[in-house]
Amino acid sequence: MKLRGQSSPYRWLLLLVITAMLLVPLSGVAAGAPNPPGGSTTVSLPDGANIVTITLDGAQKNAYPGLDAQLSQLAAAYQKGDQATLATFGGERHVDLAQGSARVILEMAVDPQAHAAGGPTYERVALPNGRMATIEHAPRIAIRAELAAAIAATGATYETAYESWVQVLAPFGSLEALARIDGVRYVRLPFPARQMEVSTFSEQLQEAPLVGAQTTEGVNLTNIGSWHTAGYDGSGIKLAVFDFGFTGWNTRQSAGDLPAGANLVLKDYSGAYNFGPPGTAGEEHGTACAEIAYDMAPATTVYLYAFDTDVEFGQAAGDYTNSVTGKRVATMSIGWVNAGPYDGTGPINAIVDSAQAAGILWANAAGNQQRSH
Repeated sequence: MKLRGQSSPYRWLLLLVITAMLLVPLSGVAAGAPNPPGGSTTVSLPDGANIVTITLDGAQKNAYPGLDAQLSQLAAAYQKGDQATLATFGGERHVDLAQGSARVILEMAVDPQAHAAGGPTYERVALPNGRMATIEHAPRIAIRAELAAAIAATGATYETAYESWVQVLAPFGSLEALARIDGVRYVRLPFPARQMEVSTFSEQLQEAPLVGAQTTEGVNLTNIGSWHTAGYDGSGIKLAVFDFGFTGWNTRQSAGDLPAGANLVLKDYSGAYNFGPPGTAGEEHGTACAEIAYDMAPATTVYLYAFDTDVEFGQAAGDYTNSVTGKRVATMSIGWVNAGPYDGTGPINAIVDSAQAAGILWANAAGNQQRSH
């Protein structure tokens, strides 16, 4: 391979640097010299690299086999009473410092035999002005009795499961024991996920509202009104919106920004979310996304699927795939980080691929972190 503008010595230097990076860790392993207890190994990268230095704490990394790096650090800090380190987990979505617990996923090497134990449950809630709404809650998912008993014996609480993933609410003191349960391959936090932000509505781009009190600028930018006039307004289509939460959905429904009555279906697959009304404070992202989709297709039946983890997402997508019939579209403005090799494969992609294979048109936000990831 010839590199334009670079002389031969630079090419050889680049090859030597790469070779050194590959050989140094291997020589350390061959020598069999473990890190001293509590010691650190520092690896310096070449000048110009985005990360200059990486420091690995050997004691923390190896003390808790079967736990991911974050949970290993969390367990070590808890056992030592290291409040400063515990405080660094305060911003983690699935760690509750006040309760001393974390929502974790057991990746099973042995089939947990996850299966629905009965059907969904339904909750009737009162809305303002005498209206009523029905919230459908996910069915309870059962697992092998001995696995459920082993989880309970650690002090953790089994919540739900999807295929080989088992979701558990774990006190910090139970993390090490969870990793030692027979058949557990790995214990990790749920894959990091974030909501893709919705830009602010632009008043200059809005004409008279198409549906409700607000109309997305996308209506005018795409000239979708011409399609609506021609009869392409979403009639006969099922539209699912997958998101972390839908705070204020009832208010937006009252304003006409979400469909009324049976044309709005509420599906709760989250173990941590209160669908409401009004819903978990601050989780308005899903409501805004649903409003946009409804403006673009005002005659659809809209399904709001609330979830919080990758396990719950798998269940929610599976419900839409297997329980809802007809012409189906799905939209999701959620993105996962480090849940696959970024080549279109991985467990989250597999969930979406299954929905697509069942005939669902899936639209997903992407590229929001293109300049910052």
